[in-house]
Amino acid sequence: MTLQKCESLSLLWLKGTPVQRARVHGELIGHELSYDSLELFYSLGLRDFRKGSLRYKVSNQILNLMAYWAQRSAPQLFSEEVKAFAKAAGLSVFKIKRALMLPDLAAYSTASKAFPLQGCTSAAVLTDSGYYLQGRNLDFAGSPAYDGHPLLVIHWPEKGSRELKHVTIGTEGLQFSGISGFNEAGMTFAVHQNYTNFRRLYGVPMPYVGELVLRSARNIDE
Repeated sequence: MTLQKCESLSLLWLKGTPVQRARVHGELIGHELSYDSLELFYSLGLRDFRKGSLRYKVSNQILNLMAYWAQRSAPQLFSEEVKAFAKAAGLSVFKIKRALMLPDLAAYSTASKAFPLQGCTSAAVLTDSGYYLQGRNLDFAGSPAYDGHPLLVIHWPEKGSRELKHVTIGTEGLQFSGISGFNEAGMTFAVHQNYTNFRRLYGVPMPYVGELVLRSARNIDE
């Protein structure tokens, strides 16, 4: 593991299996890396309510129940990675999982001012010299976390692994930053916020979808 700081940007090199990388990342939380982004994602769904009020307490319990229900079908490796991260950071596994479930839970809370219906923009261009350039902005509910504590993570899988080397562009405190990134096969991944009426509380948590793409996809079909 190597951690470098470039003004406000943190650059983290992680090696090993996904669980090993999660453990090392967790050990840095609250020390070299900020905890603020995790706290923001955990509490963002309650931003419209006064802390301690009845509406705050009821909404908090509803979010807990929704997060618990959604996590039951999460991939086993996702749970193993979160547990390793939480234990190393000395934090609650459930709190981390609820924070990571924010994009999924927000689909049910679009009436809240905390969750605008749409966000983010991307642009891509093939240059005359043959280079492919992609850029994106962050314009969604969690933007303050990404702007305040930007984190670039370079993932080096264990030797012999079929997992691809990849880079995630995220924020300190959040274990999975799979809303922006690219891998050694030249694939890029960028998530935009655009909620629809099609909602299901089961499957793969949204931030983890990006991780799986970057770890394994060598082409568009994959």
